[in-house]
Amino acid sequence: MREPANFGWWFASEKFNERWSLETLLAILKLPCKAEGEMDVVKLLATRCARYPVECVTCLRLMIEGDRAHWLLLGVESDAMELSRQALGSNNPEAVRSARRLAEELIAREHFRFRALLKP
Repeated sequence: MREPANFGWWFASEKFNERWSLETLLAILKLPCKAEGEMDVVKLLATRCARYPVECVTCLRLMIEGDRAHWLLLGVESDAMELSRQALGSNNPEAVRSARRLAEELIAREHFRFRALLKP
């Protein structure tokens, strides 16, 4: 399923409507399908998280779950942390719960830098 995976490049190009491109990315990641250009995708998700915290955390979670080689976070850990920080600081209870759960799962996978996000 190569064609949907290429949407990651389209998403990262920022040439499309923000809401539409985010919803389309989310739908593609649910297939499950890996988004090409995933490091650029995560960086852009981090910039859009303030406006779409639930969707951005969900996309990041799906991308991490689909990363069978476990390389994704090595390249974008700081962006993933920023995205999570924004979601945790949002006024959206669902985003806060999702970001907290994602941080806990990443800590369990030995990504210990995410512990700093859960400190009061």
